[in-house]
Amino acid sequence: MMAESQVGKEETRAKLPPHQKHKQALLSELSREELEARVKQVEAHNTQLRNLLSKSQTGATPDSLSTHGKSPKQRDFDFSKYSCRHVALKLCYLGWDYQGFTVQEDSHNTIEAQLFAALLKTRLIQSRETSNYHRCGRTDKGVSAFDQVISITLRSKVRKGIGVEGVTQEKDSSTTDRLKEYEKEEEEEEINYVQLLNRVLPQEIRILAWCPVPSEFSARFDCCQRTYKYFFPQGSLDLQAMNQAGQHLVGEHDFRNLCKMDVANGVVNFKRRIMAVRVARMDQKDGEDTGGGSEDVNESPSDGDGYGMCVATIEGQAFLWHQVRAVMAVLFLVGQGKEQPDVVAELLDVKTHPRKPQYCLASDLPLNLWAVHFDGVAWRWDEDELRRLLGQLQEVWTQQAVRNTMTRSMLKDLEGRYERLIRVREKRKGKEDEEKQPGNNEPEMKKMKRDEENNEEVKMRMEEEDEGWRVKEQPAVLMSGNKCKVYRPLLTRPTCESLEKRVEHYIKKQRLDPELLKKLD
Repeated sequence: MMAESQVGKEETRAKLPPHQKHKQALLSELSREELEARVKQVEAHNTQLRNLLSKSQTGATPDSLSTHGKSPKQRDFDFSKYSCRHVALKLCYLGWDYQGFTVQEDSHNTIEAQLFAALLKTRLIQSRETSNYHRCGRTDKGVSAFDQVISITLRSKVRKGIGVEGVTQEKDSSTTDRLKEYEKEEEEEEINYVQLLNRVLPQEIRILAWCPVPSEFSARFDCCQRTYKYFFPQGSLDLQAMNQAGQHLVGEHDFRNLCKMDVANGVVNFKRRIMAVRVARMDQKDGEDTGGGSEDVNESPSDGDGYGMCVATIEGQAFLWHQVRAVMAVLFLVGQGKEQPDVVAELLDVKTHPRKPQYCLASDLPLNLWAVHFDGVAWRWDEDELRRLLGQLQEVWTQQAVRNTMTRSMLKDLEGRYERLIRVREKRKGKEDEEKQPGNNEPEMKKMKRDEENNEEVKMRMEEEDEGWRVKEQPAVLMSGNKCKVYRPLLTRPTCESLEKRVEHYIKKQRLDPELLKKLD
């Protein structure tokens, strides 16, 4: 009977559909063939889940299927058939929606991650580790660049020329001389790096130009000068005071109070040289600042309606982490009249003020790495790609300009309504004051004349007290932090840890060499 019962169970199990059989039967009751089928099903399910996860992170599946349901054959690319060449690439990007330039472990949404994905996809490099890669600067989250430069070794079609591996260069010739010699050489046609990369990069990231460079060239260490621009509306800011404060930055100073100290990565030297600082109104015709120095900046806080765009231009050899945003935060306080221009000189005096006062950084949105300079680099531009880039940037401009114009029209209407309400209130107040005065039995003509004089007086008083009723809070969104009813001056605020304390902290964690503390002393 037991044998018959067992046979009945086997027959029942055999008649069940596969999916029901697996749900109802215990693993101990399954045969070897059924267990193997179950394992294969689980492995197939895991592979599907991995592909979905990969697609959500990178936008592409490693085992993506073709339209016919078959996996495309991946041919191994033979890099040995090509030569390699060290080049410099000039690129621009709108970093508003990216997590910064540098690759991060917890995010693929960085400029560098997109750049290397394009380099690998186009088979221009085998890996980042073997590409001799250097970047000119690392911009933070939300920051854009009009002139970022990287140096990297790429696949090449040519067998001779500057930067081609295996070609020896004269040791006594300088980098500048060799780059100038390149302009006279006639080489065979090289890969169009600009066009190739722009076909696979996101529209917010564009390669502008390229240049062959010697193998020892570094975009980081061979850069002579970097220029940042910070765009902002004037509002009620005093540009003359901001420009005056900015002149204290020129020269070599210790900027530990005007940056975010990156001690964890071994940065303990905060001396940097700033060549020039300019704060001025923008020329609406060509988009350039109108002033070349402090003597040209005459805009007072009452000039205009506050919607005029301004730019702060800071030129230096190298910059610290968040240095420009920290500088702009202090300049904004000066422009608002909350601090005197001399506060910048006070913050640069690290002997008197060795610890940074607590304040919030200015917004990252308006910051742009505008220009970098290298001696002797002869950039090669592509006319077709430049034309295509102009069209793409005009699309971006159109979208932003339409939004700006629509918002500005709404503001104009609301400002007109607000002004009329103010005039009515001032006029009513003037009549009430007049009725309180004795002997108010004047003829009608005299009253009409007096009303006209009162209207003119109200108008003149409103113009004189323009700042009292006009709303000019355009730059407020760029100044992070909570608004306090009572402002506390910078030099009286609580301070951050000193540089020495931070170094000691990371020495205890064995992340820094104890000798660093002796160097600071």
